[in-house]
Amino acid sequence: TTSSSSTTSTTTSVVAGDRTAPVVTLGRSTGSSGVATLTFTVTGNEPIVCSTLSGSEGVDFRFTRISRINSITQTSEDVCTISVQSTAEPGDTNPRESSLAAASTFSITDRAGNTQTTLSGSPQTIWVQRIARPVISLSATTETVNLNVAMNGYTVTSTGGSIASYSLTGTLPAGVSFSTTTGRITGTPTVTQTATTYTITATNISGSGTATFTLTVLQIPSCANGLAACVVGNEGPGGGIVFYVQAGGGTFACGLNLASTCKYLEAAPTNWNGAGGDPLRSWATDVNGNRTTLVAGAVREAIGSGYQNSVDAVNQTGNVSATSAPVLARSYAGGSKSDWYLPSYNELEQLRLWQVGNRDGFRDGWYWTSHNAAAGARVIWFPTGSTNGISDKHCECNPVRPIRAFG
Repeated sequence: TTSSSSTTSTTTSVVAGDRTAPVVTLGRSTGSSGVATLTFTVTGNEPIVCSTLSGSEGVDFRFTRISRINSITQTSEDVCTISVQSTAEPGDTNPRESSLAAASTFSITDRAGNTQTTLSGSPQTIWVQRIARPVISLSATTETVNLNVAMNGYTVTSTGGSIASYSLTGTLPAGVSFSTTTGRITGTPTVTQTATTYTITATNISGSGTATFTLTVLQIPSCANGLAACVVGNEGPGGGIVFYVQAGGGTFACGLNLASTCKYLEAAPTNWNGAGGDPLRSWATDVNGNRTTLVAGAVREAIGSGYQNSVDAVNQTGNVSATSAPVLARSYAGGSKSDWYLPSYNELEQLRLWQVGNRDGFRDGWYWTSHNAAAGARVIWFPTGSTNGISDKHCECNPVRPIRAFG
């Protein structure tokens, strides 16, 4: 062999005609004594061929409290790195002496084909005392929490070895987070979810332990989400204000063809049509003479009948413009609801009675109902309650406030 050197490194290489076996030395890593995977090295004074070493026990190496060789890797031209598995089990209370030594048949070659059967520094020993795997439990394994309310959560108790980190299996709802340091799920959920089970895993160098936690997020029952009874003044499902509740918990006929039953009426909010308040509209557009034509179906007065009145008014010949009160009311879609309408006479009177103490942006003046006659359509004066009004259908002089029935 020949060598060249500088102030910072030395390079050893094989030259033609080399007949000298390499000098090889067994060493060990300075890794943790708490792991079961141990590392040893065979280092030569010139390039050696690691693939000539066997991983089978008794061929090149003898094991003491080592179960197997995991791998033999050529990590540089003159170093073989040997990974072995100690027999130390998690939670061993006494250290185990794991040794790697040359077998009687040890041999390794250099790149010139020279064989070395002597291994200096053999054996090499590492004392291994493995900590136990984590064993964890939670102070609570389930929780049901309301939407937008902070979780109580849980604490983690470990009776195994010290924990290096935590991980979570499962996707948490928005507003909730998981700590890889404490293993806790905490936060304030901002979306609902059905019962969902998460796996919390605690890990250390010896292994891992798990526990499960089930989280359910519910909406707080309210009139707006349909999970609680409504009272006058509540926000309704359409984003308006409940102004009528059927007495005694009863129901009234409502909807298309009055084929459904409802309990409540809500009015569109003040800004339902923008910042300008309730708009002034005509009841009919006077196309094909509908200004003075009776809409035969739109003559109902009862609570709940305004929806069908409005549908009939919208469907009258030529009345297709959003400038008409029924069309405008039916086109409103607040709260993603499509069942808003122009109130019947009795519905509008209930709305008038409610708004006397609440106002909620109502104008002073006649408001349209969905009840018509040949000469005009019925109106009610806000706020004082004149109830015998009939207004020319073509007059763009009366305001509109949509309502809807539900429940």
